[in-house]
Amino acid sequence: MPAVLVPAVVLLIRSRLLRSRLRAAETEQRAAVVDFCSSLRAELQAGRQPSAAIADAVWCRPELRDLAEACSRPAAAHEDPADLLSIAAHTPGREGLGALAACWRATERHGVPLTEAVCGIEDGLRAEQQRRQSLAAELAGVRATVTMLSVLPGFGLALGSALGTDPLHTLLARPVGEACLVIGLLLEAAGLHWTDRLVNSALQAPRRTPRRIHIRTRRFQWVRRAS
Repeated sequence: MPAVLVPAVVLLIRSRLLRSRLRAAETEQRAAVVDFCSSLRAELQAGRQPSAAIADAVWCRPELRDLAEACSRPAAAHEDPADLLSIAAHTPGREGLGALAACWRATERHGVPLTEAVCGIEDGLRAEQQRRQSLAAELAGVRATVTMLSVLPGFGLALGSALGTDPLHTLLARPVGEACLVIGLLLEAAGLHWTDRLVNSALQAPRRTPRRIHIRTRRFQWVRRAS
């Protein structure tokens, strides 16, 4: 029984740690995109050309190192920065780069000023970031409750041992105990999976592009039609 259950428990713990790391990495990527838009706005307001501005602003965060290296390689001089931004937008947490790429194409094709669009994208991403931070703070209590409930069985085993019984022997050496152990672990895994889905659905609900970015992009489309 331990040879079967221990790998399953280890796999469950490892998957939860992996999901936690992925959420942290996505949060860092989202913050890096906001800082990138802020740096790009500052470069554009200083009078830099868009191509030179993006080449300098992309080095603001180490999380965007791959995009920075793609923009600085020799072949990037013949590539459209909007294409590089669109490719980078496929990484989780970098969805805001897709709106920036759309505005960049409108600027190159129709001469629309890019500074105002970048300001709108930055404001929208900052509002979305604050919303996610507030939501994460509200869900912190739920996560703490789930963690506490997940360790209660271990506390029960320790309490039973302290009272002079041998719960481990019952769970691992008797058929009834083994059946209870398997059912308990299955219920534990199902409960953790269910609560994780609830929390992730709440966090992923505001994943769509902020409304302000949609308004900016739509305004660019109107300018394109008029031109």
